[in-house]
Amino acid sequence: MTIIEILDELRIPTAPEGHHHSTEGWQSIDCPFCSPGSNAFRCGISESYGNVSCWVCGTHRLWDTLAEASGRPIQEVGTLCQGFTRERPVNAKLGPKKALAIPDGLSSLLKPHRRYLEKRCFDADELVSLWGIGGFGIHPRFPWRIFIPIRIGEEIVSWTTRSISDEGTRYITAKPTEERISSREVLYGSELARNGIIVVEGPTSAWSIGPGACATLGVGYSQSQVNLIASYPMRAVCFDNERQAQRRARKLCRLLEVFDGETYNVRLSSKDPNSALARRAGRKEIKELRRRFLEV
Repeated sequence: MTIIEILDELRIPTAPEGHHHSTEGWQSIDCPFCSPGSNAFRCGISESYGNVSCWVCGTHRLWDTLAEASGRPIQEVGTLCQGFTRERPVNAKLGPKKALAIPDGLSSLLKPHRRYLEKRCFDADELVSLWGIGGFGIHPRFPWRIFIPIRIGEEIVSWTTRSISDEGTRYITAKPTEERISSREVLYGSELARNGIIVVEGPTSAWSIGPGACATLGVGYSQSQVNLIASYPMRAVCFDNERQAQRRARKLCRLLEVFDGETYNVRLSSKDPNSALARRAGRKEIKELRRRFLEV
């Protein structure tokens, strides 16, 4: 069964054609958790993967969402969803098959990882649930690092790691021989983005803004990444608030302006999105960013 057929079977209304929350490849419904019966259709369900993402309250599990929206027992909904076949979207071109190599020793987050994340104003459990992060403890290659998977849809195609110390090399990314697809050819966090996108430099900035923020993994960007960003009709570039990063942001915006849609360069008052979380005014800025570019 398709997502459209499942929604029809459960008699769950979807956004009419032409609605501003109607996005190609997604079925939009009223979020049963934050705005049931509102006819706002803020909750999207991916037709290819079954991922569920609400503009306001974030991601949810497919079965839970459908059961809540339909009022049907979750066991009944689960049986129905077993007939759903996940398919790769047409625009997710993975190219020739390569093996993905994830280093041995990967575990769930340990106490030092959690302390580091909490110090940076993150909810560690939320990051695990939403972004799928893990950790390395005592390790010959990645000692005390956070493992960050990079996905197209639900498939991990590459990965990077972030040290829990701000000294030395902060990020170490998979070697070309360890990647299914080069991390320079994709956007980190794109599996959670819909109609709008906020482009940031690194994963922690994406975490700070939340679903809809996608990282180029540095101030550099490839033509493939530019093309992916341009596929979103609403895009805001929010690089770090320093001279070099802002120069690259302006250049990226110029490249994007030739494409259909709207492009904005956003400059926070804080050093970067993560620094903004530590300030009340910064948190208000991020909330406004989401309202303007992601929750329209």
